[in-house]
Amino acid sequence: MNRRKTLPVGALFMIMAMLLATLGVAYGLWSKTLTIRGTVNTGAVHAQFVGAFTDDDDKVDDPLKDSQDTDECVDVGFVGLATDNDGFTSCDPAASGRDPKPHYEKDVAACIAAIEEDPNFARVTKFNTYPSYFCTAWFDILYNGTVPARIASVTINGIGVVPSVPKAFDLSGDGKPDVQIHISEIRQCQQVDPRDLLQMDIDQHVLQDAPQGTQLSYVVEVQLNQFNESGCRVLLYHGNSGVAPGAATGYPGADGDLNDLKLHYEALGFTVDYTSVWPADLSVYHLVLLYGSGNENDADFYSAAQVADLKAYLASGKRVVVSTDWNDFGGTAVPNKLLTDLGVGIQKRTPTTFATPNGDACIPLTDVAPEVALFTKTLDPAATTPLDLSGTAIPLAKVDAAPYDCLDVAKNGETWMARDGQVVVNGDPNSLDDNYGFGDPAGDGMTGAQLANYLVDF
Repeated sequence: MNRRKTLPVGALFMIMAMLLATLGVAYGLWSKTLTIRGTVNTGAVHAQFVGAFTDDDDKVDDPLKDSQDTDECVDVGFVGLATDNDGFTSCDPAASGRDPKPHYEKDVAACIAAIEEDPNFARVTKFNTYPSYFCTAWFDILYNGTVPARIASVTINGIGVVPSVPKAFDLSGDGKPDVQIHISEIRQCQQVDPRDLLQMDIDQHVLQDAPQGTQLSYVVEVQLNQFNESGCRVLLYHGNSGVAPGAATGYPGADGDLNDLKLHYEALGFTVDYTSVWPADLSVYHLVLLYGSGNENDADFYSAAQVADLKAYLASGKRVVVSTDWNDFGGTAVPNKLLTDLGVGIQKRTPTTFATPNGDACIPLTDVAPEVALFTKTLDPAATTPLDLSGTAIPLAKVDAAPYDCLDVAKNGETWMARDGQVVVNGDPNSLDDNYGFGDPAGDGMTGAQLANYLVDF
C-alpha cells in the first residue's frame, strides 16, 4: 500500500511564493522610454559704429549739434584737402560741445571722424592743430546684441575716465598735458537694449604744452558688459547706527529716508542696496555711501574688518561718501574716527556750530568747486556742520562769503562738503534725503539730484 507523505501547509506556501517570484522576473512589464534632448542657444553682447562726424569737417551733419560747421572762413591752413577742397572751410571751434558756441575768425585746422573698415573701430584725425583748438566728434553706436548690456567702462589709452568729466593727457611723454579729452552723452552703467541706437561724443581741446610739428595719438575704448554684470551697484548703508528709514532721532517723519535717492540711481541704471547690513563684498559696488553713521549711537564704531574693506575698496579707485550732520542731529565720534582710520584729512568740527540754518529759509549757495559745478552750480543745504581740512583735502562746497547772511547765523566761508582722494564728506545728509534733497517742499531750487549725479559719476 502506497503511502504518500504530504507537505506541511507552511512549506507549500513558501514553494508557491518562490515560483511566483520566478515568473515575475521572466515576464516583466512592457515599457517605453521618452528622451528629451536639451539645446542652449546663448545670447550675445555686440555693438558697432554706424556713423561719425565732427563740428569742423565742413559739413552740417546734425543741425542741433554742428550747425556752425559751414564754409564761412578762408582756408588759410590749407586743410580743405582733408574736406571739400573748395577754398572755403568752417571757422575753427573755440569751445567744445554742441553749437552754437564760440568760433575763431579763421580756419587753420580741421577735424575728421570716420568709421574704419572694421566697424568696431572709428577714428578722429585732426590736421594742423594748435593750442586752444577744439574739436567735438560724435559717434553713432548701434547695439545689435541679443541681451541687454551696460556701459561698463570708458578708457583713454587704458586709463579709466568718467563720462562728463574732462581729463588731461600727456601724449608726447614730456610730463606736460597735451590735450584735454571729455567723453559725454553716455553714462557709466547706462543700460542699452537690443536695437538701441546711442550717440557719444569726444570733446578734444589742444593745450598750451602740446609740442609743435608732432603727431599725437590716443585710443578711446568703450566696454559693454551683460546687463547683470557686477560693478553697476550702489550701496546706501545706514548701519553703524546711521540714519535709518523712518523717524530717526532728530529727523521728523521721513526726513531721513533715501527712497528718492534710491529711485534716482535706479533710473540711471544702477542696482541699489539700501541696507544696514554690511556687505560681504564691497567690490561689486560703483559707489558706497555711508549715511549718518553714529547718529543713533555715537559709540557704534566701524570695526577693523570694515575699515580694511573700505581701504581695499578705495584702493581700487572707487568712491566712498561719508554723510554726516551737525551735532544736534548727527554723531561726531563715529564718522571722525572712521575718517582718521582711513587716513582722510577731513574732520567734522567738535563742538560744531552748524554752518547754515534751515535751507528752506535761505537762498541756495553758489561757492562750489569746478568738479561739482560740472553737475550743479548751486547747492541748498538744510543745516550743515563745518568741516576742518588738512593734508590733501580740498573743499567742494562752502557757505558763500559776505554779503551772504541768512537769519544772522550763517558761518560765511565755512567748508561743508570736501574731498580727500576718493573720499567725499558731505556735512548735510538732508541734501540727499526725501523731504529736502529731492522733495523740495519750499520750491527753492534744491539740487539733491544733481549732487547725487556728481557723487556717482566720478
